[in-house]
Amino acid sequence: MNVKGIETFYWVTQLRSFQRAATQLNISQPAVSSRIRALEEELRVRLFVRDKGVALTEQGTEFFDYAQRVLQLTRDLSFSAMADAEPDRLRVGACGPVAMSWLTELCNNLQDHYPGLRLEIDIEKSANLLQRLLSGQLDIAFVADSSHEPRLRIEKIAELPMQWICHPDVVGGRRQIGAQELDTLPVIGYGWDSPLHEVTHAPVFGPGRRNRFTTSDSLYMMVRMAIEGMGLICIPRSAVAPELAVGMLVAIDVDEPQATLPLFVATTRERMPGVLQAARDLAKQLAARDETAA
Repeated sequence: MNVKGIETFYWVTQLRSFQRAATQLNISQPAVSSRIRALEEELRVRLFVRDKGVALTEQGTEFFDYAQRVLQLTRDLSFSAMADAEPDRLRVGACGPVAMSWLTELCNNLQDHYPGLRLEIDIEKSANLLQRLLSGQLDIAFVADSSHEPRLRIEKIAELPMQWICHPDVVGGRRQIGAQELDTLPVIGYGWDSPLHEVTHAPVFGPGRRNRFTTSDSLYMMVRMAIEGMGLICIPRSAVAPELAVGMLVAIDVDEPQATLPLFVATTRERMPGVLQAARDLAKQLAARDETAA
């Protein structure tokens, strides 16, 4: 039985799409279909129901467990020369706070030390990045949310203090306000699945609430809206250090307990080549530096 056919079946099942599996394997969609057809002919069963989307048949579900075991054994039996080889690409995922602080520095450093390395970078919310890591679409992810998924290796690398920030005009040029006054000001907050949603959501629906609330899953868009005077945002200072330095935005102290943002580095529990370990170690250094500076 052809291992490539089994691998193709695995990715079609994981990604629920022949086209996405083709992209993952860097082959054409007809090639994916051909491999699956050959596998079905060899097994003399149908593996997928193709009427509505891509779904496993009963035999396909049984074969998926077998496919996982075969692919794991194939990885475990790799020759030592192959095991020592460094990958020629690294697929990196980063949440907004990382992307707007030290991600560029990390990427530049990696490419200085690994000149032939191709970096593929995905900026997304943490929940999506963890799913992509599990499905094999990423090699490493820097996220603001943890997971109890046993297939992932997750390490906390920082606990960043969060700061209320806005355009100077939003608070009349002041640098300090009371918690009750925060209830009366426009707020730009995080989406429902963000670990910080409650921090920005709570003032909005307090008993004295008299202003607007804007939700965004993009930290970049939140910052842009804050620069335009749309409201206050609660983010790490490092994400807007240049804007604070020139006065486009100002930091506001609010007399309430300060929220913090946990940052994690996540990888799968498979073999970790040197470039992946280097990315983990450097991320820990950069995140710790920002934590100390805050």
